Order: sequence, then structure tokens, then C-alpha cells
Amino acid sequence: MEFSITEIAQLANLRLTKEEEAALAVDLESFLSLAAQMREPEEAARRAELPSVLRQDREQSSLPQEEALQNAPETRDGCFVLPRAIGGESHA
Repeated sequence: MEFSITEIAQLANLRLTKEEEAALAVDLESFLSLAAQMREPEEAARRAELPSVLRQDREQSSLPQEEALQNAPETRDGCFVLPRAIGGESHA
């Protein structure tokens, strides 16, 4: 992308030295390059970054209710009894 630091500085009412213009030109070019990369499709990159530890979902039996509740400090009607989040007593 072509741009003129001198014109940009004038539009922004900035007085820059030649050294400052050169440094800003490098920074702006770097920023514009990064912005252009962000507009490119990212799907292929995302797929390449996925870890290989993912497994396929598969149906399997769940834990029996009695076994799931056996270590709960308190249960009622087949459910865990927990303290209320805001005030009050326990509820199921």
C-alpha cells in the first residue's frame, strides 16, 4: 500500500523531522502489513494449530445415579442438595 508520511503528518498537523518521518514510515508499513494479514482467510491456519489429541465423540453408558450420588454429603429425591447461592437454606 502506498502512502506518504509527509502528507499524513500535514493532515494531522504534525511537524516531523526527516528521521521521525523515516521511523514512522517503517512503523506504518509494518502495521499495514499486519492488518493485511489479518484480512486473509484464517481457517486453514486454525486447522493446522489444532492439537492432535482430539478424539472422536462416541456414545457410552453413563454413571448409574446411585453411584454418582454415593459420596454426596446430602441428597434428596435422587438429586444433590446444595446450599443456595444467595441466602436461604439448602435446596434440591
